[in-house]
Amino acid sequence: MSNLAVLSLSDNQFSGELFDYWGELRLLFVIDLANNSLYGKIPSSIGFLITLENLELSYNHFDGKIPKSLQNCPQLVSIDLSQNRLYGSLPMWIGVVVSRLRLLNLRSNHFTGTIPRQWCNLPKLRVFDVSNNNLSGEIPSCLNNWTDIAYNLYAPGFQNYSGKTSLVMKGRELEYSVNLDYVLTIDISSNRLNGTIPMR
Repeated sequence: MSNLAVLSLSDNQFSGELFDYWGELRLLFVIDLANNSLYGKIPSSIGFLITLENLELSYNHFDGKIPKSLQNCPQLVSIDLSQNRLYGSLPMWIGVVVSRLRLLNLRSNHFTGTIPRQWCNLPKLRVFDVSNNNLSGEIPSCLNNWTDIAYNLYAPGFQNYSGKTSLVMKGRELEYSVNLDYVLTIDISSNRLNGTIPMR
């Protein structure tokens, strides 16, 4: 298994907890276990995968916090942990050591606290969804640093792997895959955010 590059087992009926020996899969750059019945904590050993680019664990029953060890994966361009039972504050290392993200989907979990200002340092971000959580505080005014969204830039980011995510648009849940490169969206609905809406 040491030469495995893509692990895609999505849309099945797998259950149970994930094993905690991910460090043995050194060349793995995609983990796609979305839409199963997996539960328990997200293993911290995933942080040993320094080549990891896509982490897709949506539509499972994972709980606990986002592992701090993921900050050891600077090549990440897509994190989709939506529709789980994760909780805690949003990690501040996103935007610092992990700053190449194009997709960040944490919809429908139990996250609390504020949106970190460090997240402003994600210029290539194109899909941002933290809707349906328990976030509070103000929206950071520096989100205009997300230049791909702010200036409606087309810059292919998933051409090496067909990443996918589910987003709610006008009350309908839609899955984007082959056309994900063309999606630009911010969804912070159904939280407890306050203050003013940033103009730029």
